[in-house]
Amino acid sequence: ETTQYNELKTMFGKSLSVNKDLPIGHTISAQDLESRKPGNMGISALDYQEILGKQLKRDLIQGEFLNYTDLN
Repeated sequence: ETTQYNELKTMFGKSLSVNKDLPIGHTISAQDLESRKPGNMGISALDYQEILGKQLKRDLIQGEFLNYTDLN
């Protein structure tokens, strides 16, 4: 991948965030997620299926971007 491509992917890509406050131990479902710009803030929106069914290691607040380190 070229640097220019990566920059465009970041600019136009999206990352996963949570659309409501979620407590530690919550199991992630599609209803908990939204995709927001930019595309370099944690988990890519294209990878959402990988995290469905995973549990949170910490409380998340609405609008916070989701990272793999937040998941069990």
